[in-house]
Amino acid sequence: MHERISRGTAFFLIATSATFQGIGFFAGMVPILGTIWEWFGIFVMWLWLAILGVRFMSGKNALKKFGAMGGAGIIESFPLINMFPTQLLAVIWVVYLTRKEDKEKAQKLAAKNKAARQAANDNRLRAANDNYTTRRQEEAA
Repeated sequence: MHERISRGTAFFLIATSATFQGIGFFAGMVPILGTIWEWFGIFVMWLWLAILGVRFMSGKNALKKFGAMGGAGIIESFPLINMFPTQLLAVIWVVYLTRKEDKEKAQKLAAKNKAARQAANDNRLRAANDNYTTRRQEEAA
């Protein structure tokens, strides 16, 4: 099972978001420019996450991820308040939740594979035992 967001990708997502947030801090001095810049940054982060396969409307933590990015978008709409790093915090939260989901899926898949291997091994042992028993009966007859 592959993870949707690797460590390297997570680093670049967070670094890009921090860059958008840093530029947005200074752009926030001009209210309309700061809001437009922050919305653009959120759109870029949403698009990048969507390309990576992160879904905001389905999955175990969909509401949390949607709420984080949507809440950041709403907060970034208000002049001066948009100077807080809400976009950066939302991206960090979404990356964390997505990596956690992927890890849980990988653990479930590993457990399922282990059970399947054990069942296959049990079947081989049973077949070998049946074969041995049949041979012993034929020798005795």
